[in-house]
Amino acid sequence: MKKCHEKAERGFANCITSNCSGDGKSCYDACRGDAMCMDRECPSLGVECINSCGCVKAIDRIDCVASSCWNQVYSCEYQKSAQDVMNLCLGFDMPSLPFWPTPSDAPGGCSCNLGNVTRQETLISSHLAECRKNQTNLDQFHSQEAIWNTCPNTIPSEIGADYWYDSFLKPNHWDECASYLETHDCAHELGYSAESAGGTNTFYKPGKLPQNGTQSLFNTGQTLSTPASGASFTWTDGSLIHAITAASFREIVKFPTEKCHTFESPTSLGSSHRNTWTGTWADRLIQSNVSIDHPLRSRVVQNTELQYTLLSDCI
Repeated sequence: MKKCHEKAERGFANCITSNCSGDGKSCYDACRGDAMCMDRECPSLGVECINSCGCVKAIDRIDCVASSCWNQVYSCEYQKSAQDVMNLCLGFDMPSLPFWPTPSDAPGGCSCNLGNVTRQETLISSHLAECRKNQTNLDQFHSQEAIWNTCPNTIPSEIGADYWYDSFLKPNHWDECASYLETHDCAHELGYSAESAGGTNTFYKPGKLPQNGTQSLFNTGQTLSTPASGASFTWTDGSLIHAITAASFREIVKFPTEKCHTFESPTSLGSSHRNTWTGTWADRLIQSNVSIDHPLRSRVVQNTELQYTLLSDCI
């Protein structure tokens, strides 16, 4: 997953430098790649260009995870990438994204199903055109409520609240529209109680949102043991076809059954990967994909970096 993020980030930096007007590289470096910082500090780059590059970055992450980290396609990290696609890629068709929205009972899912948040945002945005002419601020505030109500226990900033605040709420003059919030029936008069418009009946006044959740996003456990869409599949982004091939298993690592046995990694893995353990059972995560064959645990793990994770003491 880390390598996927790093690869996409390099592409994002190159996109900003090559396509956006002004000194894109200096701005990118100064803001450390933060899109909101670049928009704020370097307006000459153009928010449309920054967002377009962000769209490409998010789609690159989707493709990389789907192929190289396929057992994490329901994770919080993948869901946040999918959410970025919906926020940054104009007119993107949500059902076309692979593994999105995430099934509610998906193994290795996220504590907050970001697909539900994005679905509500999409429905609200679609309904926006119907009553936007005279009630713009009401519609935009309704979008913000979806953040708090869908996953009330989660820290709002982790599921998109900052994006909606900076994009829609911050520029508006709430003192001027407070009377509208008090006198209009947003749910029925403006149509937001309809399922097709987000199905919301409760509207909070500015500055009087419910207490923020305190829970960070976390993956719920379990992992996929086989690719969710098979060894290969395609998905479409408009007219562009993305061909995905899931990374294959390369090595079976067998752990000894003897008590507190010394284990040396197979020479087939190369001298750079050899190591010895004594006194504990260890779970070895090797470059690419490894099927762990162990009397206490049998699972498929996937990683892009060499690292070691302790499982348990000797038995």
